[in-house]
Amino acid sequence: MATDAPLLAPVQHTLDNGLRLLVTPMPYARSVSISVYFAAGSRYEPTEEEAGLSHFLEHLCFKGTVRRPKPLDISMELDAIGGNINAATNRELTVYYAKVTPEHLEQATDVLADMLRNSLLIDSEIERERGVILEELAAVEDSPTEQVGVLLDATLWPEQPHGRDVAGTVQSVTAMPNPRIVEYYRQQYVPNATVISLAGAIAPDAALRLVERHFGDW
Repeated sequence: MATDAPLLAPVQHTLDNGLRLLVTPMPYARSVSISVYFAAGSRYEPTEEEAGLSHFLEHLCFKGTVRRPKPLDISMELDAIGGNINAATNRELTVYYAKVTPEHLEQATDVLADMLRNSLLIDSEIERERGVILEELAAVEDSPTEQVGVLLDATLWPEQPHGRDVAGTVQSVTAMPNPRIVEYYRQQYVPNATVISLAGAIAPDAALRLVERHFGDW
């Protein structure tokens, strides 16, 4: 929605557990977006054998928790309230984000907190998602445009994480040990390596209370 109304100044806060919160109030907005950023990207994968680990984990966090044991339990809950949820991984970070109308923000935050703090990471889902990622890598190999980007990165940053495809290689994804994925989840998905950003129709004090409820005891 086009508007000339000024943005209010962003408000920052750090919780006792080290999690950082950034709130950007937009009083004229009719929706709210919440994004959860983790220090988990390809730069945190020091060896070629670990290439694609952050991206692999991103996929798995949508695959079920104790409270929402099936992947559809996560996606359908947001669909049912007219919201959307997605994620992305790059070299520096992994981000999970959702957008809803204000009355559904509590529920959307609960879903995000649950999947990011309590993912099951069961072997059957890891193996199923391994196949999905291998298909994604095959699609990249079939795309000249994407191949140019991969080769350019490898030329600019040879033999280091920034020079590898964020999704990894066929070899690294195929051989990625399940216990290493779980270990990486416990190492990187921690509050003092997390930034939560809320923007839209929400006041800073309400945002802080919301995040404290869902992430304060982490």
